[in-house]
Amino acid sequence: MFNPTMQRQSMRKTVMLIASAAILTATIADARPNRVRASGQNGAVAAGGGVNGAYVRGRGATRNAEGGVTSASGGGFATAAGARGARASTATINPDGSATRQGSFSASGARGAASGESNPTVNVDGTRTGATSTNATSAATGNSYAGSTTINSATGKPVRTANCTDAGGNTIACPRYGETPPACLCRSGCGRGDLDQESHQAR
Repeated sequence: MFNPTMQRQSMRKTVMLIASAAILTATIADARPNRVRASGQNGAVAAGGGVNGAYVRGRGATRNAEGGVTSASGGGFATAAGARGARASTATINPDGSATRQGSFSASGARGAASGESNPTVNVDGTRTGATSTNATSAATGNSYAGSTTINSATGKPVRTANCTDAGGNTIACPRYGETPPACLCRSGCGRGDLDQESHQAR
């Protein structure tokens, strides 16, 4: 059963272990003022800050006792304007061909907030299982979007559900599949591009 709390805890531990291994064998590649970058045998980390905000990111990979490879990456940013964001993911490829991935993200700012989680799995026989969930709320309107996608184990096809509510909790029409959920929630738009721009400004 999909357990978001256990997933986040496991993912954070894996990311921290890989980041620690990278730091222990690190060499400093960039030591400019307000910025540091280090790389090691198992990965790399970087962080920086300035008048616009700060950021940190890291990635790495290790081989486990069973012969599989686990990779992890993560990062976060904060801007002087108050925006915050973070993401983390781990993926494991096993010798038998099966694979798992766990990921999550969250972001908030003047235009609203969004978060999501996913845990796709490829089984030994090639079938796929797992689920993803996304939530977004507009600061301007108070409208919210909650969507999820699960893989039907019998057909292997995705099954999507979505629910949208206004600030009073009343059900409203959701965006059509393929639209960015916040596009209908924010009067001025608050799509991923805005989050990416805020992350860039923090650097």
